[in-house]
Amino acid sequence: MFWCLTRFFRSIVNLLYTEQTHYSCKLKRLGSKMEPLKWTVTIPENTILCETVSKLYLGEITSKTKVWYSDEVFIRESEEERFDRLDQKPECPWIWIGCGETDYSKELSQYVVHGNLITKELLAELFEETEWSYICSKTLDKKDFPLHGIEIS
Repeated sequence: MFWCLTRFFRSIVNLLYTEQTHYSCKLKRLGSKMEPLKWTVTIPENTILCETVSKLYLGEITSKTKVWYSDEVFIRESEEERFDRLDQKPECPWIWIGCGETDYSKELSQYVVHGNLITKELLAELFEETEWSYICSKTLDKKDFPLHGIEIS
């Protein structure tokens, strides 16, 4: 009996502390249901395309989401380029973002990807809220969310 328990706990420890990294990628359309995506496609009007790349490492999942809007062309990157996105650390333009007193900073952290444009349309599609504001990370001033959005650089 003791041998079985020891073997069981050893397998759990190996599962939790292995150095293996598991990646996954998924595409999601917000606002419109259309045909399956090809490698290069013009995004239809009133559609936002989100590509989420996830990494499972030591039992913790890290995700980053790239966003394309209807005036952009979606070009599928190679697998290596997509997973490199997980290691990039762009500067976050806010220290708090939300509606009223509700904080959405944690939920939006996966959208802090170099080149993303965070717009009111995206926020409304994700959270169904309308009156957004944020605290700027450079000036520490609370500001209303701009009409043109915030670009992550």
